[in-house]
Amino acid sequence: MLNAIADIKAIWPGDALNIDDTVKDGNDKTAFDRFIEKAGAAIDRRLKKWVGEAVFEDASSATPTDSDRADAIKEAEMELFHASMAEHMMRENIKGMEKDITLPSGMRISLSVFSREDYEKTILLFSDAAYCRLVEWIL
Repeated sequence: MLNAIADIKAIWPGDALNIDDTVKDGNDKTAFDRFIEKAGAAIDRRLKKWVGEAVFEDASSATPTDSDRADAIKEAEMELFHASMAEHMMRENIKGMEKDITLPSGMRISLSVFSREDYEKTILLFSDAAYCRLVEWIL
């Protein structure tokens, strides 16, 4: 992952998604840490298909050969994290979770008023935004 878990948690707190972020396992990870890592692995596989493994690995290095490209890939990764979180919220909503979420940014989301179509549009919006950030570097 190019984005640190702490950076993702600053935008998407675990309690907003009904994922525990307090109890740590033997590896010093919470359920939310594991959720982020699993989502991150899937997101990074997608990004590698879009830009190529060598370009992705270069972006994750301490001194990427093209810092603008590395920044774009990191931004695209975050957009795909937003899509992943929206997908998780959609699954929770379908299971009957009705909750108002206030994110650290101050943005409020009311799950009870989101339809499946709203979630699908939101997920597509974030996925498209990620792709658009990378258009000039897509293989």
